[in-house]
Amino acid sequence: SGGRAQDAEFGESGTLAKAKTVGRNITIFLGTFPLDPNEHYDTIIVNGSTAGIDISNNININLTIKVVEGSINVNNNGNITFIEETNLSGISSESKITNNGHILFPNKTLVIPDNLAFINNGSISIPNNILKINGTWEIGNNLLNESTIIVQDSGIINMTKTAIDRNFSLNISTVNLTIRAGGRIEAIGTGYLGVVDAIGGGPGGGGIATYDGGGGGHGGAGGNGIDSSAGGQPYGSTTQPTDMGSAGGSDPASDSAGGSGGGIIFIKVNNTLIVNGSIWSKGTDGHDNPPGGAGGGAGGSIWIITDTFRGVGDINASGGNASYVNGGSGGGGGAGGRVAVYYQTRTFTGILNASGGIAKDADDGGNGTVFDHYLPK
Repeated sequence: SGGRAQDAEFGESGTLAKAKTVGRNITIFLGTFPLDPNEHYDTIIVNGSTAGIDISNNININLTIKVVEGSINVNNNGNITFIEETNLSGISSESKITNNGHILFPNKTLVIPDNLAFINNGSISIPNNILKINGTWEIGNNLLNESTIIVQDSGIINMTKTAIDRNFSLNISTVNLTIRAGGRIEAIGTGYLGVVDAIGGGPGGGGIATYDGGGGGHGGAGGNGIDSSAGGQPYGSTTQPTDMGSAGGSDPASDSAGGSGGGIIFIKVNNTLIVNGSIWSKGTDGHDNPPGGAGGGAGGSIWIITDTFRGVGDINASGGNASYVNGGSGGGGGAGGRVAVYYQTRTFTGILNASGGIAKDADDGGNGTVFDHYLPK
């Protein structure tokens, strides 16, 4: 069929959007087009610095998306099969794929480009099981399970941070995992939530006094605040850490929330784990508003099992620092969390850290635990 150019206006702002359709293929040159999956497009091409597509899918579709330049926003609650020619490498501005259904990717290495956030609350299939992350891969309540995962220098694997979604771990199972120098796997502040006008959440939540809050506890005890707020108590396992870090106590006088605890990271690598970047499950700092200070959140849990452990990176479940107000008061530091690493061969020379958070004129958080264990072959 012949091609026809189509100009249209979308949105309350009256933004001009330009596209060209040829049969069941469409190319977007300008503006963001909301596309209906029931139109059953074969190929969608995004080719313009301000061009983009917006797709909300609830059905079963086969689709090719090629991004030369521009952005995409895909919300999938059905089943999408991306055809072999799909290429997202040209994404040049902030983009997102939110998957609550199932997505089948082409039989080639899946590369998540710099400006793409992939939020996975459903299931995926990558036929050759190779995943390279330059952008962000956000894990919901599920497992990231591919045979080879490479977190590139700009790549991030993290987890949902909303309060309602905190009761699960960042769970990765793979044959080989490489985290390059700038790459990160992190569950920072995704443990028990620090809130205003309350003791810290969790079994080791920091207490509160008139002008400050105590630090959250986990691998160690949280620090006491200046105004006698009590730090939280230790809990959890040294050898099999699976608990979230507790939150610091708030400062009631200033409506400052305590820091949130670190989340849970579990990584099982059958062959080789190379960490030249970072794996972090840190607690966050207490918030500060005059006249007092809130307690820091405790570090979370990092449990790693691998055959070969290499790299020079940073594995860290430290507690958050307390807040302090000059001339006022200050909270207690969050305790360190718990780190356990099991391996058969180790050449890793980086950092394993579960230190407590720092306080000023009050008590630092207690150090957590680091369990470094050789597994006999």
